[in-house]
Amino acid sequence: MQLFEHYQQLLEKYEQKIKQKWYPSVDEIADCLNISTRYTKMLLKQMNEVKWISWLPQRGRGKKSTLILNLSKNDILVEQALQKLKKGDFTDAVKIMKQLPSGEYPNLLEEFQRHLGIQEEKVLDDSKDIFRYAFYQSIISLDPALILSRHEAHIAEHIYDTLVIYNEEHKSIVPHLAHQWEVDREGINWIFHLRKGVLFHHGRELDAKDVFHTMNRLKNLPERENKQTITDLVKDIIVINKRAVQFVLKEPNHLFLHYLTLLHTAIIPIEVINHSKEAFGKYPIGTGPYKITQNDDTMVVLNNHPVYFKGRTFLDQIEMINLPELYPSDSNIQYHLHFKNKHHEQWETLTRIEEGACYLTFNEKKHSLISCKETRDILINALNTMEMERHYQEIGAVPAHSFIPNRSKILQKKVEYCENSNPVEKIVNIPKQSIHIYATEIRKGANYEKEARWIKKRWEQLGVDVYVHIISHYELAKPSVLQNADVIVTGLALSPNQILALSLCYQSETFFISNILSPDNSNYLKIQLDYLKTNIDFTEQFEILYGIEDWLKNNKIIKFLYHRYHHVDVKLNSRIKGIELTSNGRVGYKELWIK
Repeated sequence: MQLFEHYQQLLEKYEQKIKQKWYPSVDEIADCLNISTRYTKMLLKQMNEVKWISWLPQRGRGKKSTLILNLSKNDILVEQALQKLKKGDFTDAVKIMKQLPSGEYPNLLEEFQRHLGIQEEKVLDDSKDIFRYAFYQSIISLDPALILSRHEAHIAEHIYDTLVIYNEEHKSIVPHLAHQWEVDREGINWIFHLRKGVLFHHGRELDAKDVFHTMNRLKNLPERENKQTITDLVKDIIVINKRAVQFVLKEPNHLFLHYLTLLHTAIIPIEVINHSKEAFGKYPIGTGPYKITQNDDTMVVLNNHPVYFKGRTFLDQIEMINLPELYPSDSNIQYHLHFKNKHHEQWETLTRIEEGACYLTFNEKKHSLISCKETRDILINALNTMEMERHYQEIGAVPAHSFIPNRSKILQKKVEYCENSNPVEKIVNIPKQSIHIYATEIRKGANYEKEARWIKKRWEQLGVDVYVHIISHYELAKPSVLQNADVIVTGLALSPNQILALSLCYQSETFFISNILSPDNSNYLKIQLDYLKTNIDFTEQFEILYGIEDWLKNNKIIKFLYHRYHHVDVKLNSRIKGIELTSNGRVGYKELWIK
């Protein structure tokens, strides 16, 4: 039994005597610990040396030894956690830290943060490069078809591969698991040729049957926003041979390659899923550069996949430690690539605005106050952008006027001019009626309640009764629930493939655009999206999508609120190289290395 456990035994019996002087005999303490008198004397000496107790032994008749218990139960937990950290036992250290009150032991958190970031640890005659960071939530599922959060998606992107990928720099679709593809003149039949020698994490080689089973599996999953995308397009999937698979589409669609870049189409070994769907969500198997080796309440660990078909990555291990005490929300994630000592002043901050936006939409299908376009215009004008900017600085955000941050910058001056020429003070009062705002929620605490409350405050100044409701995306998407909402406050994080992401946004019921439009407007949107499918030019595709966005704004159906931004602090002249923030604000693991 360790010294910690013996001290905890003393605390259990004598907790009321902490910090107090008292006079127990050695025999009394030995009985408490259920050990010999000789061993008790040795333990008391050791505890005294580390200052857990103050022990003044006395000998002779009538003389009493003095004992003071210096550490409380939480104090001893801190000591335990510190020892675990120094030994590199982060799993047990985090388990102990979760038992402590949040924020009350800064010395422990400081020691913990010393072990975060890029660490180079010696292993025999070599070294292991580890990226370790704290995070604010447990992982719900890493099944690519069931991903909910940005962080889960970011992890999954390092575990799985898709047939093709989107090249953000060149804005093009490039080969990945498929090294080549063919398409007939009508755009109906697509044949993909798979690379040889691509291995799943459990050692089996990927083949065309895995593609077939992966795509067919999507038809039978519980309803998700992405579920309908690829399966609705495909009439049939044919395995030609071990390394060739054919997709037969229901109709021509020049966005088909874009759909195959989506994470939920990542190729998986179906036999692992069939064995246990729940286990697969926790310990998934893919072909990606990293594989899961630990996933529990304390941490998620990714280890390098040494035979990755595109070459071994530089980092050996990634550890994501679930410690909400360090990051209580996802509003502005900071990755500690170094321990940030206050004496070091030479730092630079890498910042990236997340693609996508928080926005609100007006439910045209509900016959209420907001059915009138002029009323919606008044409500939108009440949300002054300059005031929004001050408000959003607190949560690490900038005002949005589009789903695309770069487009928002272009539109910013025009918006400021319009607001200055039409100030909120001149807006007339609207009829006395109520508005019900429904703010969406991914999980408990991860929602748009603050945004909805801010809007409520602004609109109540116009004499409107405003009620806020918090609800999950999927519950709100039910027509019987959505019919009660006047306004929906939600958000969208775009993938690098903006053409596909925007196209899906305008189609998916969980982004609350297609399913809140009047019949006439719904028909117009469908015509534009059908036209998008027939167009093969990227520039023209963007023009169509931007046209839809402008049309939604001009009809006062959507109001963009903000773009979130993320940052990482990097020490000047750091040995850490390859640091980049992805489109969703996370540090990409694949290119990180230590010089």
